[in-house]
Amino acid sequence: MSENEEARRQTDAILTQAAEICARSAPPGTTPIEQLLDAFFGFLDARTDFFDDVERAGRAVGDALGRTSRGRDARAAMRAAEREAREASERTTKAAREAARAREARESEKQRVEALKQRQLEMAMKKSEGKLTEIAEGDAAAANEAKADDDDEEEDPNALKPGTMMPNKGNGGDAEKYVWTQTLDDVDVRVAVPPGTKSKQVRCDFTMDTFSFHLVDASGKRIEPAFEGKFHAPIAPDDCYWTLEDNAYVVCFLQKLKTSEWWPCVLVGDPEIDTRRAEPETSRLADLDGDTRATVEKMMYDQRQKSLGLPTADEQSKHDALKNFMAAHPEMNFDNCKFDGVDNFRPN
Repeated sequence: MSENEEARRQTDAILTQAAEICARSAPPGTTPIEQLLDAFFGFLDARTDFFDDVERAGRAVGDALGRTSRGRDARAAMRAAEREAREASERTTKAAREAARAREARESEKQRVEALKQRQLEMAMKKSEGKLTEIAEGDAAAANEAKADDDDEEEDPNALKPGTMMPNKGNGGDAEKYVWTQTLDDVDVRVAVPPGTKSKQVRCDFTMDTFSFHLVDASGKRIEPAFEGKFHAPIAPDDCYWTLEDNAYVVCFLQKLKTSEWWPCVLVGDPEIDTRRAEPETSRLADLDGDTRATVEKMMYDQRQKSLGLPTADEQSKHDALKNFMAAHPEMNFDNCKFDGVDNFRPN
């Protein structure tokens, strides 16, 4: 501690003690401050020559008041600057936290969309396996069924069934709160939601037989669009999912449990379409992207080869590699070789 600071500390202690004495002895009608000033100036008058030059005394008092006022202003400015710096730091920290939360939300949404895409690819491959050779047959059966229904009708074959409507271009229809399309294997339900809707506001639940959909507001209160009901036919819940598109539409993918049939409606009681007017797809492979289509076509080829007792594409590739190796080494005898892991290989 410097000498000035020590002197200031001792002076402050003395004046504090004097202020306490003045507060106890102040006459009625005066304040402790007035009493302290009277005592201080009385001290200067009695013990010093301070008041011998009144003008000098006035200037000294004025200078002291000026220094004190400037000191107060400086301390107030410093406190304001410290407060502004603290608030700026808090704003920066808050902005950083919000930016981090936004990044986490974007990354979470990106991961969710990627997971949905992966799930869709897996489902496309799963649907294709074991039934790829029946694609045309399934569509033909549906067309024959529609034709048989037409043959049973004695009325105008171009007329819609009573109480039904014409299917839309996606072989579905328009309900009060959603639009739907379908193939022989699945159903897509598209629900328009208020622009800016977030995924956390969507409540979309499937069971094998029931479907429930609604939104919630910030307080968790149920809001429109909201609907629920029983499916026209059972679905496979584990193969169903929903996604939010452009924060304006919720698209629900429903996998039919019983495939190769048309649904007249999604939920029992909703407007029905005339399934006789549904148009079978000539080739569902055209709906797949390039990579998925190549995978599916390879699976179709492998399945056809297996049914004929011939090598699959991978097996044929291994066979060709072995034959090339054998041709390049005629000096070697491969008659008694065992080719582990290479099925159906015939060296000759």
